[in-house]
Amino acid sequence: MDKSIRMEKHLIEAWGVWWTQWQRQTKDKLKKHVTSPQAFVDQHLEAKVSSYLVSSESKHLSTGGTLGLILPPQ
Repeated sequence: MDKSIRMEKHLIEAWGVWWTQWQRQTKDKLKKHVTSPQAFVDQHLEAKVSSYLVSSESKHLSTGGTLGLILPPQ
């Protein structure tokens, strides 16, 4: 019994191209998702502080005092 698989050359080449592209895309996707824990914390703290500063400045301007500059407990 013959156990070999026969496919046309262009099908084999197409699968090879797809496979290499898939590997490259998966590697790039994983590289983007994997960050160090410190980078993750820094990124989220920076976003939280900047959003707080924007909201506190608008409160400060509306109240006319320095009350909006006091940081609330977290």
